[in-house]
Amino acid sequence: MIKTVNLFLLSRIRDVEAFKNVLIHDCVEKDSLDEELNIKCQPHEIRSLRLLVDTLVKHKCSIYGWEGFFYNYIIPQIGKEFDLLKITDDGVLNIELKSQQVESEKIEKQLHRNRHYLSHLNRKIYTFCVVTDSMTCFEMGDDGSVTQVTADDLAKAINYFRKPYTDDIDPLFVPSEFLISPFNEPEQFLKGNYFLTDHQERIKSQLLSDIAENKSRFFCINGKPGTGKTLLLYDIARELAKQGRVLIINCAKLSENYSTLEENIPNLTLTEISGFNLIANRIPQYRYVLLDECQRIFPQQFKRVCELTDLHKQTCIISIDPDQTLSLREENNKIYSKVLALPSVQEYRLTTRIRTNKELATFIRYVRDLNKKPPKDVNFKNISVNFTDEVSALAVIDYFRSKGYTFINYTGSNYGITPFDQYGQDYDTHHVIGQEFLKILVIMDNTFYYDECGKLCAKQHRDRNYLYEKLFYQSITRVKDKIALLVIDNEDLFKKIVRVFGQEK
Repeated sequence: MIKTVNLFLLSRIRDVEAFKNVLIHDCVEKDSLDEELNIKCQPHEIRSLRLLVDTLVKHKCSIYGWEGFFYNYIIPQIGKEFDLLKITDDGVLNIELKSQQVESEKIEKQLHRNRHYLSHLNRKIYTFCVVTDSMTCFEMGDDGSVTQVTADDLAKAINYFRKPYTDDIDPLFVPSEFLISPFNEPEQFLKGNYFLTDHQERIKSQLLSDIAENKSRFFCINGKPGTGKTLLLYDIARELAKQGRVLIINCAKLSENYSTLEENIPNLTLTEISGFNLIANRIPQYRYVLLDECQRIFPQQFKRVCELTDLHKQTCIISIDPDQTLSLREENNKIYSKVLALPSVQEYRLTTRIRTNKELATFIRYVRDLNKKPPKDVNFKNISVNFTDEVSALAVIDYFRSKGYTFINYTGSNYGITPFDQYGQDYDTHHVIGQEFLKILVIMDNTFYYDECGKLCAKQHRDRNYLYEKLFYQSITRVKDKIALLVIDNEDLFKKIVRVFGQEK
């Protein structure tokens, strides 16, 4: 839990090490200690805080007005940082500090971004930026315009905020509220109601720069589930569409909402890999060719796309998760190795998970490997593990669907009925690739078991090419907020999974 602090008292400390120690003691619970707090323990940042406080004290900003500030708060998963933040029933006060002058465009961009994240609190927002070497103050109004204001205006705003919110701040910023999917929320994507994380922004900037400098014809975005590959790829596609025609080839299944994107973004075309011969004939018409979920493509298709884009001097961007294969065929194709073998290929790795929070990611790791014990500070409050017999399974599934859970069932077979066909579905595994849902329901039965090493295993799928363990992983990693796991007639599996609750501290 992050706690509030009195900025006047904090600003009196000049020594860096002492500042850090007091900050950790006063602002952070022991089980929430985060090394990212070190960011604001640099000498120039401590000096900026002191200059701000000293100046505003002269403008009748009392010691009491400095109470209740969250210092350097970072939204979990998103990584969005606020320098100084104070929340009351009347509104939200945000002050960003700059030790020296920066471009006005950067100030406007930061304040606009801050207002976007703070708007979810449904309170009046007061957003300021202060350049402390000159004590120049800027404020962003409700209309998005940034104007220069006086130190007296800022002091009045600080004094206005009484009875600050001092409880745990994290529940006020649910990461899923800020994470959108181009497929599941196309209207929000088209309106630009999202921001990339700093990590995504850096990759986007580097990739676009490398394209402009003709460093290669081939570029690869590599990331695991929840790292934001799809959003980043489509954001880049929209940027590139301003310069020329863009073709996105989805190597999995396109969401039914893809036409909304296609119809509203000029120069953008989306298609599935299924009609490959037609696609191959169309590729020369485009300046940029993007392959999404490339781990699912056939080798001969991949080779042909690369040959065509190279022949016509086009740019090819590949989005891939080497571990997110669903079948023996995909594992044996070794597409990722073929990507790395492309001439002068530039690879960018997304390493920070932003969709799956620590609690959900820990649970998923544990279910797949019972030896992956959870850390002490995880309580699994958003996980529900349930047991039922086959007779009652449909009723339980309908119960969770009535609670807003999306039921993702395992992809069936063209070679006969599978044990899971009787339960229906909202989606099957192959139709959720690249998508995400707030709450998901996944089922398991006697198909699944743990081997002697505690690793999750499964019996053979009716379609011998598919792997149930891979289908399970694909399904359960589509989640943003809550997981409901329903175990049907497999008491041994159920008992082993729920042991994780007994390990909570």
